[in-house]
Amino acid sequence: MKTNYFFFLLLFIFSSCCNGDFWSFDQSDLCRDEIFTKTEKINLKFDYTVNTNKKFIIANTVTADKIRKALKVPEGQSFTLKSIDITSGHINYGRHPDNTAVALNVNFAIVGNTFNQLLLLKKDLPLPLIDIPEIPGLSDAVKINEFFDTEGLKGLRDILRDYVVLANNDGISFLLLGEPTLSLLAHFTLNFNMNVTVVYEVCQFVPIGQGERACN
Repeated sequence: MKTNYFFFLLLFIFSSCCNGDFWSFDQSDLCRDEIFTKTEKINLKFDYTVNTNKKFIIANTVTADKIRKALKVPEGQSFTLKSIDITSGHINYGRHPDNTAVALNVNFAIVGNTFNQLLLLKKDLPLPLIDIPEIPGLSDAVKINEFFDTEGLKGLRDILRDYVVLANNDGISFLLLGEPTLSLLAHFTLNFNMNVTVVYEVCQFVPIGQGERACN
């Protein structure tokens, strides 16, 4: 136990020296810029409420600034993006008491100022609204991983990559596209969740050997 305390005390002292605290001497003897690999998970969550018997399009927007903040990189600090992946996704949905639609065909698309609309699902996903109990707050979950379209996911990864790296703040709109069956009233609430995993490298001034390797 004493050894652990001593180790952490040395680490604290060395880190403080690298930050210019305690003593003033040539820090290059103890510290240098070293690479650290970080992994962050970003949850993209959008809520939609539908109350119509016709075709509909509902948009939710996420900004590039929000995505970059989720990475927890200090403002002004440079980093190198290594990978970005869509790791999971699901839909929670529940109908309102006055819903009369037996089912609803839906799809998701992404669209922004600098790219064309991309569909995220391979085909329209039928939601069996009639099977959902009319209990407030109760909803069924539909796993959407198996419905994702390969090209749509690739396009989304490219878009997210640009938003992470580039210093712009254009919004990405996630569109819910749908149509009730038989033109009956579709009144329901839908929650779309997508988990994104981002791996990046960041350079920090630390005691020598604390990082993975020296920065270039």
